[in-house]
Amino acid sequence: MALRAAVFDFDGVIVDSEPLHFRSLRDALMSENVEISHEEYWDHLLAHDDRSSIRLAFERRGERPDPDRLARVERFKVERFAELIPEVPVFPGAREVIGAVGGALLGRTIDTRGDRSVGTLGGALAGGLAGRAVERGGNRSCR
Repeated sequence: MALRAAVFDFDGVIVDSEPLHFRSLRDALMSENVEISHEEYWDHLLAHDDRSSIRLAFERRGERPDPDRLARVERFKVERFAELIPEVPVFPGAREVIGAVGGALLGRTIDTRGDRSVGTLGGALAGGLAGRAVERGGNRSCR
């Protein structure tokens, strides 16, 4: 029987993009004079989607940003993350596995995070074998 589907968790199995998420969030928040440490990111912000992480970083400093400010920082974060994608660490053997199964499949990724980063990373991985089409999930709290 031919292979019809393959499911991989992305972060922690295929790539380790968390350092890039930290850097892009840190840079985006710095554009608004909000500084976060690596420890704060890992202890308080990591489990949230981008918008919630941004809002929480402000709230931890006693600020309540308006929707326009949140959207501005979120756009900056997404753009900065896209710039960092070439630096994403791919785990040893991951490209080969994706390449081996990717040729037999449609190359579809499912983004359960609700932002653009998974589809963008999937498209960058293995020369586009993964992520030719992206289904955007509605789960805004899944990371």
